[in-house]
Amino acid sequence: MLFPTRRTRVVALAVSLTSACAGYGTEPQPLTARVPLHLEDHLEAASIDDVEVPEGISDAVAWRFDRLAPQPHWRPVVPPQPERGPIQAVQIDDGLRLILREEAGRRGAWIEGGIYVDVPASSLDDWAYVEVRARAAKEFTGTLRLGINLSGDGNEPRLFDALGPAADLIQDGTVNTYRLRLPGISPGESMQHLGLVVGATEPGTVDILSLRLVSLESTFNMAPTGMRTVQGRRAIFTHAPSRLRYLVMVPPGGRLDLGLGVLLEKSPVSFEVSIRPVGGIPETLLQHRHKDPARWEQASVDLSHLAGKVATLTLETSSVEAGAVAFWGAPTLTGVRDTDRPNVILYIIDAGGSDYMSAYGYNRPTTPNLERLAAEGAIFEAAYSNSTWTAVSTGSFLTSLQNTALGGFRSWSAPMVPEEAVPLAQHMHLDGYQTALLTTNGLAVHSGGIDILRYRNDERFSRSSRVLNEEFWRWRHSYPGEPYYVRFQTTDVGNHTQALPEPPFAGLFIDSSRRKRYFRWTAQVNDSGGYANGMSPYDDSLDQLGIDRIAYYAARRDLYDENLAHNDAQLGRLVEGLKASGEWNNTLLIIASDHGSHSHQTLGMMDPLPPQWLAPGEGLDWRAPMLGLMTRIPLVVVWPGGIEGGQRFSDPVSMIDVLPTILDLAGLPPAEIAQGQSLAPLLRGESGWDSRPVFLDEFYLDTATGRLRGLIEVIDGRWGASLEINQDPEAPVRRPVPLLLFDLWNDPYCLTSLHESRPELAKHYADLLEAQWQIHQELQLHLTGAEESALTAEDIDNLRALGYIQ
Repeated sequence: MLFPTRRTRVVALAVSLTSACAGYGTEPQPLTARVPLHLEDHLEAASIDDVEVPEGISDAVAWRFDRLAPQPHWRPVVPPQPERGPIQAVQIDDGLRLILREEAGRRGAWIEGGIYVDVPASSLDDWAYVEVRARAAKEFTGTLRLGINLSGDGNEPRLFDALGPAADLIQDGTVNTYRLRLPGISPGESMQHLGLVVGATEPGTVDILSLRLVSLESTFNMAPTGMRTVQGRRAIFTHAPSRLRYLVMVPPGGRLDLGLGVLLEKSPVSFEVSIRPVGGIPETLLQHRHKDPARWEQASVDLSHLAGKVATLTLETSSVEAGAVAFWGAPTLTGVRDTDRPNVILYIIDAGGSDYMSAYGYNRPTTPNLERLAAEGAIFEAAYSNSTWTAVSTGSFLTSLQNTALGGFRSWSAPMVPEEAVPLAQHMHLDGYQTALLTTNGLAVHSGGIDILRYRNDERFSRSSRVLNEEFWRWRHSYPGEPYYVRFQTTDVGNHTQALPEPPFAGLFIDSSRRKRYFRWTAQVNDSGGYANGMSPYDDSLDQLGIDRIAYYAARRDLYDENLAHNDAQLGRLVEGLKASGEWNNTLLIIASDHGSHSHQTLGMMDPLPPQWLAPGEGLDWRAPMLGLMTRIPLVVVWPGGIEGGQRFSDPVSMIDVLPTILDLAGLPPAEIAQGQSLAPLLRGESGWDSRPVFLDEFYLDTATGRLRGLIEVIDGRWGASLEINQDPEAPVRRPVPLLLFDLWNDPYCLTSLHESRPELAKHYADLLEAQWQIHQELQLHLTGAEESALTAEDIDNLRALGYIQ
């Protein structure tokens, strides 16, 4: 964690952790709960009886693939089109060579093939990860991932039921070790087949030398007791029998909320919570035996009768099986609210473009509730995300750091937020807030500082907002203390439109016949080897299939609008619930988006299409400018008890302004380094805020060269500019020049570049963006502590004085 010394001092002010100083004979001081007290954070203050780590735990199932240990039971997967042939597996001296051919399981431009082995049926929950030693051919740009369970029997076409996250292969021709995560599927799911999948855009080879399937139980044998995130909760893990004792000052209305969990069904655990006031009699408050590893047993312990007393709180476990792993999930001591800090809800509408919201002038009533909320608070009319897709954008706004400062997108297996960057939830957690993340988008799961994660991987994306509302109230019932911080990230809209919106929104903007036709067309595209959900208007799939492009994208827009209206209605229901619970006046609600709507439906209905080199792409297609619809987002701030309603602001602002704004409004210490600026002075009608350009960037690591490639852009009032860094000379669609210049007032979709007609302005913005790019690079080196970092403490101060960081 970056700058831990300052943050530790902040926590020490909020929670008394004074302990006896050796040699002075001072009595230990109790932990106090003026704000919610997270016991898992204070293991160093607990008295822990001797807890023994069990011996003889089987840690792994292993396979070697050299000539001395061939593995005939590992065999190629038969792809959906058997005539194309499976991946070829050839025995070599030190391993098994997998030859990925162009015919093997081809999906559009992506080639994929795999091998698998039958394994004795076991719960997938019993396993932690797979460790693979492999050697990729030089310059082979491929990935490895795990596959679980096959469909089909015998020689029938086979597919894996679930795939894990991909790891990029290192292309230097040497042996490397890859730790691959198992796919997330339903709790308790049985594993019958284990597979290894190779994917790439070009043919190539990978040599598999060995593979180890590591048991989950063995990963907890590194320590007798510790803190780890388990099944979406920050938890204390321990080995039964165990006893943890905390000296606490019980607050008025004191209560302890916590989850009880076990690692394995074969190892049930008995949990007991007791308390003993100083000089008093011990009292048992909770006893429960738990054996289901697929769920938490939620418990609440009433301590209010001991308010104001110092007492020893004891958490104890026992089990018939010595060493059984037990979890105390997010054990939180709270009391009657005694702070004026607001609860904070950051409500992210994934892919929610402001251009499709009636709150921003759209000609359909898609967001009536957002309109009413804007009237109660403040609406920012020119708000922008910092990039065009969830993983990189979310990492940026959670840290108030640009994508490049965080290192860019490096691989699907690499963290989007480096360990050295402090995300928003971590700031809130360290200052006593209860924290939660509720999402249906796996790319949005950045869990640093999160007490409770509720991730619902639900294919019916259109009901996401309703499901997450229900999860929110379950969480509040389980952990009712205040203040709290929660981030919603719903997936009703955007590219998540392959499911029907729930009544009464289905049919609001598109009738059943057009809807059925749209889904029939979508199935045709997918069956032909394309991917309709991520298809650009410039893709020729529609023409080849004889599908009317304008009608297709009009239907897509209508589905988007219906799902947006559904999300807006659920947002309204959330606010109604907050008002009914009495929390509304003390809640800071910020509604925003991780990125705007991908411009497919807008551009797809244009006739003729604008030049292809300006076409928005998907994911890492960084050649397209981000300045158009893809980054225009809503930003509405409401706090009935803290800011006035009816405010509208037209200056450009950025999603990286959200973190400093929340910390400022909540009265928390500012982040040590933030590239955004607090909007609190604007919201309070105070001085201290200056309009400034908004920067956007989106970069990925070119594994062949080791360089970052991508775009850095600026929105500066009327003008927008997009600079391409390290252009790929082999890209099929290339820009005519690195710097594109747009008049955002007269060309909001960024269809016509003015770099030739306004050369002096183009040079100005090229120089500005080059300088900003260098700042992002140096910040990245500074954050990771790289020795070559040119930024000293004095440099940081200078950058802050110039307004480049906060």
